[in-house]
Amino acid sequence: MPRLTPPLLPLSLLAHSPLLEELEVSGCERLAALPGLDQLAALTHLDVSYCASLARLPSLSGLTLLRELNASNCANLEEAPDLPASLRDCYFHECPQLRAVRVGSTPLTIHW
Repeated sequence: MPRLTPPLLPLSLLAHSPLLEELEVSGCERLAALPGLDQLAALTHLDVSYCASLARLPSLSGLTLLRELNASNCANLEEAPDLPASLRDCYFHECPQLRAVRVGSTPLTIHW
């Protein structure tokens, strides 16, 4: 039996979703950029795990409600700049290329 998958929506629609609290784009292996994330003021959870083509996270410093970020298994992720001080948990398991993570001054648990 063929596997049915939901239709994909363009990431440009994110700009029209300011009340979105959770975003999961896990497993999008060809995803290279995340445009429009700065418009998601209500976002508390972001999962970009298993996005093999993602090399750099955009600045997330304006997402002041973001508490959890999962970027595990992003094989080409090199940089996670400007993470918000609101983050409490970050997951970067199996990110062998990751060289730079910048966060505000709040205590943060980073799971390698």
